[in-house]
Amino acid sequence: MYSDDIERNTSGVCVFCEIAHTLYDLTDEQAAHIFQTAVHVARIIRTVSGCEGLNVVQANGSIGQQDVFHFHLHLIPRVAGDTQQGRIVLDWDNTPRERRELDRLAADLRMQVQRQED
Repeated sequence: MYSDDIERNTSGVCVFCEIAHTLYDLTDEQAAHIFQTAVHVARIIRTVSGCEGLNVVQANGSIGQQDVFHFHLHLIPRVAGDTQQGRIVLDWDNTPRERRELDRLAADLRMQVQRQED
């Protein structure tokens, strides 16, 4: 139903990918599963990263700043002073992160998921 891929733009962002194109296309069951999973992964992100807060971002349609046309949900860990504005601005840089950084974060998240499942 989803993948817990690490997105390339903001360090530590998880993206849940769904076959549906937008939020409007999800069935009630898919939406329930995705958001239950998002809560589970958000807790893991907090444990792994030590973040003080978290933003959940989801965009629908071009006018809603959706630029990847499948449903995805961003979980963005936040710490004090992580942006100049002190808040998230939906105009982020899509510069790819270093593969090593993404692989390390993905490994940390997988290890924490495994610990919670054991």
